[in-house]
Amino acid sequence: MEGSGWRMGRIDVVSADPQLRRFASETLQVWGRDVRVFRSADELLASPSCDTADCIVADVALPGKSGLALQDTLTRAPYFVPFVFLTRHTDVSTVVQAVKAGAIDFLVWAEPTRRTANGAKTRVDNASHDFDLQAQLITAVSTAMARRHKLLELARERNELLAHFALLTPRERQVLFHVRNGLLNKQIAHQLAISEKTVKFHRGQLMKKVQAHSVAQLVQLADTITDAQIRPIINA
Repeated sequence: MEGSGWRMGRIDVVSADPQLRRFASETLQVWGRDVRVFRSADELLASPSCDTADCIVADVALPGKSGLALQDTLTRAPYFVPFVFLTRHTDVSTVVQAVKAGAIDFLVWAEPTRRTANGAKTRVDNASHDFDLQAQLITAVSTAMARRHKLLELARERNELLAHFALLTPRERQVLFHVRNGLLNKQIAHQLAISEKTVKFHRGQLMKKVQAHSVAQLVQLADTITDAQIRPIINA
């Protein structure tokens, strides 16, 4: 079903295994979440708003692009879509790779079985097993949703900060550069061949534009932005 935005907690389930798809989607729908279901990574990526899910619950083995490859695509900025893996079979290296790439959890659905008289394995209905896995899945997805909301909020704050710094005049940027390097007003005035009074004026203006209430906060805000982002602004 089509989601109504990340604020409503939309979750995308991706698995070629019909039992896994049903288990995950029904668990999350009962929890009250908006769920979309896909059979492959390519099917998900071709869907509208594929990068706006609150969380993706994915199998590792998928037709075409694997679950790990899908994770690599959608966990990067600016998407920040967290992953929870739900699969039948896995190995240690796959789990390590997924966790290193930021997976919230890696759940394995091992169906309870018993051997019949002739030695064959048959599935045993085990409500407690399914309930435990449902609880683990809900906990993992809940953690993923909280993380995505936090990352989106941090990204929004950073974008606002960049917009504030972009308002600085060339002279204000020069003053900021020297303030960030720890120079006093008198030293900045000497460096820029202007009066100390003029330095104070420009410093006051730039602090107002970036909404800093002290020099310490100004430097902290500037340091929040990576050098690669702030250097073009300061040196413009």
